[in-house]
Amino acid sequence: FTFLKVQNKPTGTSLVDEALMPECRKIIDLADKHSKRLMFPVDFLVSKGGLAGPYFLKNADQLGDRDYGVAIGPKTQAHYESIIKKSHTCVYNGLMGDISIPESLEPARKIFSAMAQSRAYTVIAGGDS
Repeated sequence: FTFLKVQNKPTGTSLVDEALMPECRKIIDLADKHSKRLMFPVDFLVSKGGLAGPYFLKNADQLGDRDYGVAIGPKTQAHYESIIKKSHTCVYNGLMGDISIPESLEPARKIFSAMAQSRAYTVIAGGDS
């Protein structure tokens, strides 16, 4: 959620690494300079205040102050899958969801599946990925 915060988008109580905000800004600016697209989620699986459920879906621009982003939502998942199918290179960094909460991992499973079926050169790194 650090990339969203640096763009002044709502992040609620989601994980944000304040120390990395300058680096996120540099990456966004560099992508803009080279006409490269960075894809950010349009919806999320969220809970109130932390990882513990219950879970519900919210559009990215409607995250409230107590909303905690857990994983991408179905609109983002479908959009990412369509992009992956057309991509030449795909980089996945950091697990969406939490390894100890199976219901939060379905979006990641679908993205991994799309990457496995793609002809793109894929890189998977970070966290529990």
